[in-house]
Amino acid sequence: MRRPDAKGDFPGSSACPQCGSSDLRNFAANAHDETGGAKIRVHVCVDCDFAWQWPWRRTTETSQKYFETEYQSAAEGSYFDTGRRQGIAAQQFDYVRSRVDRMSTLLDIGGGDGAFVDVVAAAGVGATGVDPAMPAHRARNGNPNLICGFVDELPAAQKFDVVTMWDVIEHLEDPLAVLKSAAARLAPGGRLFVETGNFQSAGRIESGGDWWCYQADHRWYFAPPVIRQMMAELGLIDIDVCERVLRPWWKGARTAPEVGVARVLKESLKRPHRLFQNIEKFRDLRKCSQRWPEWNGLEIFTISGAMPAQ
Repeated sequence: MRRPDAKGDFPGSSACPQCGSSDLRNFAANAHDETGGAKIRVHVCVDCDFAWQWPWRRTTETSQKYFETEYQSAAEGSYFDTGRRQGIAAQQFDYVRSRVDRMSTLLDIGGGDGAFVDVVAAAGVGATGVDPAMPAHRARNGNPNLICGFVDELPAAQKFDVVTMWDVIEHLEDPLAVLKSAAARLAPGGRLFVETGNFQSAGRIESGGDWWCYQADHRWYFAPPVIRQMMAELGLIDIDVCERVLRPWWKGARTAPEVGVARVLKESLKRPHRLFQNIEKFRDLRKCSQRWPEWNGLEIFTISGAMPAQ
């Protein structure tokens, strides 16, 4: 994957940074982590379904400041709500345990305020969480070991049975570089878990430019095949996608129900001026059902891969 160079030029503005295709489209989307009707420009590769924000609305520094503020406020009912995040973390950890045979150590990259590693440590696993936006009052040694910083600042020889990246890859300036660092931290036979929004989901198509995942701080929009390819290029094996969304309230199915013509007609009768938009959405949803039946019902997907045992 390519990224902006030192001069700020972005190859992806004219070619896909993932596959190099020039068959692109772009549109304005609502930025759900900002108020006042803020918009971002989203570019989509027609060939590989990879999407990205350009120009970036936030710098690395403004992103870090944003998360420092939000984690400290922990607004009730928001993504940063401590109780809500603990419930998510418990489900994420249950899934991790179901996929690994050995876990004495775990590294969580981009772990925010440490809600996930708190759950891991409580289960008796040696847990380390690293995030540049880690609140100062949370950073400490012990179990969990909470570090305000970056994964590359850890000792080079330190290895872990499990490495996790929950809702972080979409924020990074250089996702592939951080994935490489994550894979390099795996012990032989260790497993890497990555979670992010699913660009190949029916929910994304249904929402149009108002999809919840379009945010000022989300630079990239992934689909399972893109992460799978990146993991494979790093030498990981046994790569698979979780069959559910790891959220306590999720009640959906891995495959979204197909949309019938009757629904299109009903919506068009309510809003005749949107007839052509409804027909286009119907076509996109049918294509979604046909092309991505394994995960089109998952608006958030978790994918994992293993480092070969030596």
